[in-house]
Amino acid sequence: MEVAIIDVNIKDQKEYALKEDILNAFMQASIDDVIGLKKSLEVVSVNERDEHGMTMLHHAAIGLGEESVELLLSKDGIDATIEDNFGRSASFATLEVNGDSEEVLRMTDMLAPYCYPTIHNL
Repeated sequence: MEVAIIDVNIKDQKEYALKEDILNAFMQASIDDVIGLKKSLEVVSVNERDEHGMTMLHHAAIGLGEESVELLLSKDGIDATIEDNFGRSASFATLEVNGDSEEVLRMTDMLAPYCYPTIHNL
C-alpha cells in the first residue's frame, strides 16, 4: 500500500506561521495581554487587518484594554485612522459595541485625537 506524501514547502509553513501570529496578536490585543502583544509586534505589522477590516487597535479598544491601546499608539507606523469594513474607526467601534459607559467614554476620549487627527490638529 502506497502512502501519499504531502510536500509542504517552507513558504507555506511561513505563511501559516504568520497567519497564526496575526491571529494571536488580535487575541492578545482584545484581552489586554501586553506582554504577548509586544512579542507579536516583533513579527506582525501594527496595522494588520482581520477579515472584518479591524486592526489590533480596534480589538484592543473594543476590549477596553488601555495598556494595549497605549502600546499600539506608541508604535511607529500606527495608523489609527483606519476604518473597518463597516466604516468604523477604533473609537467609534468601541462605542458602538460597548455602549456609552464611563469606561467606554474614557477609551474613546483617549483614541479620538489619533482616530480623528484633523479635528484634533495632531
